[in-house]
Amino acid sequence: MARFLKALDFSTHTEQLAPAASTLSLAESDSRDHQQMAVQLGTVPAPVSFQSPMLHPEHSGRQRDVSQAKAIRLIWCDTAGIRRCRVVPARRYEALHTCGLGITTACMAMPAYGDFPAPNAGLTAVGEARMKPVELTRVALPWSPGHHMALVEFEAPRSETPWDCCPRRALRQTCKMLHDNFGLTMKVGFEVEFLLLERAPSGDGGLMGSGWRPVDSSVYCQSSALDSQAKVLDEVIGALEAMGIDVVQWHAESAPGQYEIALMHGDAVEAADKLLLAKEALVGVAASHGLAVSFLPKAFPEAAGNGLHVHFSLWKDGKCQMHDPQGGSYTSNGLEAAAGAVIAAAADLTPPRLSNVQEGGMATEPMVALPQVSPAPPEETNQHRFRLPGWRQSAPGPKTEAPSTGGPTWPATAASSPQAIPSVEMLSFLAGVLSYMDVLLPFTSPSPNSYDRLRPGAWAGAYAAWGYNNREVPLRVTAPGPNQLDMMHVEYKALDGTANPYLALSAIMVAGMLGIFAKLFPPEPCQVPPHELDTEASSRLGVRLLPGSLAAALDLLQNSQKGESFKEALAEAIGQPLLQAFLAVREAEAVHAPDDDPRNMLLRYS
Repeated sequence: MARFLKALDFSTHTEQLAPAASTLSLAESDSRDHQQMAVQLGTVPAPVSFQSPMLHPEHSGRQRDVSQAKAIRLIWCDTAGIRRCRVVPARRYEALHTCGLGITTACMAMPAYGDFPAPNAGLTAVGEARMKPVELTRVALPWSPGHHMALVEFEAPRSETPWDCCPRRALRQTCKMLHDNFGLTMKVGFEVEFLLLERAPSGDGGLMGSGWRPVDSSVYCQSSALDSQAKVLDEVIGALEAMGIDVVQWHAESAPGQYEIALMHGDAVEAADKLLLAKEALVGVAASHGLAVSFLPKAFPEAAGNGLHVHFSLWKDGKCQMHDPQGGSYTSNGLEAAAGAVIAAAADLTPPRLSNVQEGGMATEPMVALPQVSPAPPEETNQHRFRLPGWRQSAPGPKTEAPSTGGPTWPATAASSPQAIPSVEMLSFLAGVLSYMDVLLPFTSPSPNSYDRLRPGAWAGAYAAWGYNNREVPLRVTAPGPNQLDMMHVEYKALDGTANPYLALSAIMVAGMLGIFAKLFPPEPCQVPPHELDTEASSRLGVRLLPGSLAAALDLLQNSQKGESFKEALAEAIGQPLLQAFLAVREAEAVHAPDDDPRNMLLRYS
């Protein structure tokens, strides 16, 4: 069978270890890259420095001289989404680059509720992998003077080759697949939502019987919530900046004691690395104030849950590929219709003319003329020479052929005034993620608790649907307006803090690649809350209810044609052994869900 993945030698695709003396210049280079990307996206990072009293002189800027450390924390994220850590004296750190540090291979097969390998994971208590620090990720910890932290990758048992159950390496492989097959890279930015908790008074069981309660009862963006927690939040932001993690903005969120911090975008692996470090900073700084942090997706039955929204965009040769500034570059495969719908939505021309809602029935107003898109003949150079494993043209989801005639037409754009349009890559990538949304959930909403968050009206996305700046769909295309498509990106909302970010991004990327390869294109955007659509409109927009539990999502992944196709493609990206271990953990957690003690859930992923 032809393979989705080109023949690649990932053993040579490793990050070179840089001397400690050069890490500061590397960090400065990273900062310049972020500044350049911010200019391209029309954003400017705030030139504010949060120097809090807790910052030790060692942590002014990005000082990472290992000779100043007394201990190094080695951190990784397992298949259950839990951050785990080993600590070594600083004097042993340099040797780890050569010999590594031994750990049981079962470390990638343990469910969140217990430290033992899940059944059928392919990993047991027998066997050892070697952890090696990724030097370029090492940072000093402002809340723990003398301690540094570095992310790790794993080498295989009894060898010096990469271990095929290493999540970070899996994402690097997937990124390489995207680049080698399509010439694309993906920039990623995370929004981290969390609950800030204080000890409940004696006799008060607290939230979920945990003994902890929210620090306040504020509502979305309430300014007093920032004032009451200004000291701890300022120290969190100061710690992130000292660690080289750029912050875009932060605010109080909707649930009691809930906050959000948006991190600056970067390359996918870098973004996942910094997300884990940011979570460590949140928990560490909060603990220094006697507080706790919860990333649990749904702690309050009647309040908003904690998401981990990811914003992504496609790039090629240093240029954003989400739009075509010249327009008129489409082949005759119907993509111009989807592009017109995007631009119409951006211009606020869509509701209610392109969507029916239950209250109003069929729209009676005439269809608005959509923006101009001029299709061009297909280019032979755009033909791919490989096939997707197990791909079936009948896979449900976005269309793969041109729409029937009789709908609205798009006049040719005048040559002197080209209309910027969404790119072919953007539309097909979006369509791939939309098509495989149902079977993506075990990777992006992987805990039993995740599905309590994915409910209609909960700002998380309970239906497979996409829309332009629609926050009730799990795929939100966003840009300020039809004339600013250069700032367009996609927000994936069905992601939460129980996910392993490396595996979640890999799964999203594979779904997008499937869309690009099969030349899928999306239906019209959904411009109303999906639960308000009538049956006819839901069918026309391809809107469908997502699985309501982890067990249901796993059943669809394991026992449907679409699920088998997706698993086969994903196995090519991250490797079958890691996929097997991950799914075994998910199955174990789904079975154990009725026996989970709520008191143990709140801080499980902290």
